[in-house]
Amino acid sequence: MARKKTRKLDEYLKAAILLAVRGGSISRAEACKIYTVDQNELSLWEQAFDEDGIVGLKDRRLNLRRPAWRPPAPMNAQRAA
Repeated sequence: MARKKTRKLDEYLKAAILLAVRGGSISRAEACKIYTVDQNELSLWEQAFDEDGIVGLKDRRLNLRRPAWRPPAPMNAQRAA
């Protein structure tokens, strides 16, 4: 099976994608499909760009914005009352 090609999106490309979507050159759905990102990730980029500009789109900065992953609770765990 062939591996899917992935590319790292730097902060400048992320900004260009956002500006293209906002300017109407490309739809959100098209951007997500072309650059293989989901709607939530694109929304995260928008929030980061609005608050911090291009610097906010750096991977390290975005990681601080992402919700922390928590493992699911065991099915038979007792709830604390």
